[in-house]
Amino acid sequence: MLASSALTQAKDGVILLHGLARTAASMEKMEAALTDAGYIVANIDYPSRTAPIAKLAEHTISAALASEALRDCERIHFVTHSLGGILVRSYFSEHTEPRLGRVVILGPPNRGSEVVDKLKSWTLFQSSTAPLVAN
Repeated sequence: MLASSALTQAKDGVILLHGLARTAASMEKMEAALTDAGYIVANIDYPSRTAPIAKLAEHTISAALASEALRDCERIHFVTHSLGGILVRSYFSEHTEPRLGRVVILGPPNRGSEVVDKLKSWTLFQSSTAPLVAN
């Protein structure tokens, strides 16, 4: 069981954030499971390859927290994959949120990524991830 009835009665919300070069579709199974467990879920699609991390974090997370779907939630949790976790960390290093609950970060590249380190000199890779690789 993913949630106790006490949690779901409190109108808890969950923000899902995918990783680099992915879309909200990659989090659809998680969204369905959390919805079935009684959570209000915002599966956020953001342009992961278009801006530096701080800018992505500011825009993506502030918009998600202000979303109509989560407006009445007493507590908001995050479930993230890869870059999504880095965005949460970046955002909350500058902001607070009184409704913040738990944060689950799956597979974050805490010290960078070996894949990015090996591919960052490739022109095709640079053209598709330039703002992030520049950080």
